[in-house]
Amino acid sequence: MAKQVIVPGSVYSRNGRWWWKVKFPGEQNYQMLPLRPPGSKFATKNKEVALEIAREKYERHLRTFQKTFVDQPRTVSELTACYLPFTGEYYSASEANRINQQLSNYLQTVWELPIEDFGIEHLQQIRVRLIGMKLARSTINQAVGTIVRLFKWGAGQGLVDPSLWQRLKAIDGIRRGRPVFFQGQQYRAKETEPVRPVDWKTVEATLSYLSPVLADMICLEWIVGWRINELTSIRPADVETKEEVWIYRPRQFKNQWRGEIAPIKELHIGPRAQAILRPYLLRPAEMYCFRPEESEQKRRAIQHANRTTPLSYGNRPGTNRKGTQTFKPCYDKNSFRRAIHRAAKAAQKVEKTIPLWTPYQLRHAAATRIRTEAGIEAARLYLGHNDMDSTLVYAEVELSKKKELAKMYG
Repeated sequence: MAKQVIVPGSVYSRNGRWWWKVKFPGEQNYQMLPLRPPGSKFATKNKEVALEIAREKYERHLRTFQKTFVDQPRTVSELTACYLPFTGEYYSASEANRINQQLSNYLQTVWELPIEDFGIEHLQQIRVRLIGMKLARSTINQAVGTIVRLFKWGAGQGLVDPSLWQRLKAIDGIRRGRPVFFQGQQYRAKETEPVRPVDWKTVEATLSYLSPVLADMICLEWIVGWRINELTSIRPADVETKEEVWIYRPRQFKNQWRGEIAPIKELHIGPRAQAILRPYLLRPAEMYCFRPEESEQKRRAIQHANRTTPLSYGNRPGTNRKGTQTFKPCYDKNSFRRAIHRAAKAAQKVEKTIPLWTPYQLRHAAATRIRTEAGIEAARLYLGHNDMDSTLVYAEVELSKKKELAKMYG
């Protein structure tokens, strides 16, 4: 799967071209920068190219900024500039991007503060500010943990007094339903509802508003319950079809960094899932099975087939396009989720009771279904979990099963 590029600040479209609003480490003010490819006078019209240019600019600034302090970082921004290259080498791409984004956005109020002056009060102020931004409790706890991890790394490198890191560890994470007290005031973080399984009636009502490719992806995920990145990144080269049950070996997967514990992951594909996936394997081995470009072509073909306006009137195919549309080689979790949300909103115009749902709920639905029919141990094996606690997060006991038990034993 192509690496997702995340940069601090905001990349936005201005008159069809991409710009970047950013505050670099060591600077006081934001800058609005046109994202121009090398040799071009104008900002690019391609978002993927724009994100890559922004990433290169940011990394170049970090390298330049690090040269300004030869002996030891003095401020929080300088410590962050030392830490970010380490995260890119040590953590996965998604984790490194998240750390980069959180530190760049949430530490801006203390950017120029000397490292030795940073303390518990500043971390509490940052937490209260995040509560005021209406961020979820789990997101706030994660952000605070990222900041503490920054100072832990600094202590390990001899750049920060270890006692500072130990003091920051004294701040506990926000507990569900519990307030946060700071300077005599009480604050409560936003709570999010746990992810629940989506029912088939909701899924079925959404399918008719999706392209055939996206509809097949959803039907496949309903059956197999894979993680979303495992679904979107599947290729013919990754699937072994010699046996009655096919074997899919994802190139990238969760916990891959553990090495000896999980060097290779195998996902098994049964007859029902094979029937959906088989047509998508008839392509070059290295090509992704579910491609946005192919999905859009099929969607437009259906629109054209259902056209009621004669071709001599209105727009003909290809006459109303602005430039050449570019597509990613495969879907990712965000584009897949957005497609489902658009379809669900379209379905709501006909049936208002249809809720907005996400692809993650399909995995929960598969886990719950398997737990109900075959037990919790079967659900654990099917989802590929090493421990039962992880499976319990996904696999719920169906309400009908609870009612049956109440009739029998209540």
